[in-house]
Amino acid sequence: MIIKGTNGFDVAKAYAAQQIKQEKTNIQKNNDGGKITRDDILDISPEARQAQIYRAELKELPDVREDLVSSIKKRIQEGTYKPDVGKIADGILEDKISIDIRR
Repeated sequence: MIIKGTNGFDVAKAYAAQQIKQEKTNIQKNNDGGKITRDDILDISPEARQAQIYRAELKELPDVREDLVSSIKKRIQEGTYKPDVGKIADGILEDKISIDIRR
């Protein structure tokens, strides 16, 4: 079976469960006098493995970038913060378009 994408499926848990199952099969094969039993095999696609790596990296990122927040607060207090209203408007429109497309 090839899994493309995760759709909420915890790849790491599935992989670990498969490894445990394989080890039990190997032990059972050795205890059954060489009799081979065939189990299902989980084959994780490269995309799913990459998604797993990205999720782990995202969990390590802070929710708030304190250095950026304090820098902007300081610039607001000094009166030197001048946001680009064109970029803000473009971002709002891009978000609106992406939301409309997903519907």
